[in-house]
Amino acid sequence: MDLGAPKTVGRLVLDAGLDATGHPSRFTVSTSGDGRKWGAPVAEVSGRSFA
Repeated sequence: MDLGAPKTVGRLVLDAGLDATGHPSRFTVSTSGDGRKWGAPVAEVSGRSFA
């Protein structure tokens, strides 16, 4: 997602809405100051995790 400008983010919530089976089973979160160069993941989730 593009926040439009540099921001400090303390948490990220993924909401599958009413679909209880629609949660991700694996994802990473990386950051970029310009949308072209991305750093190493700052968070990684695998398995059936909701946080």
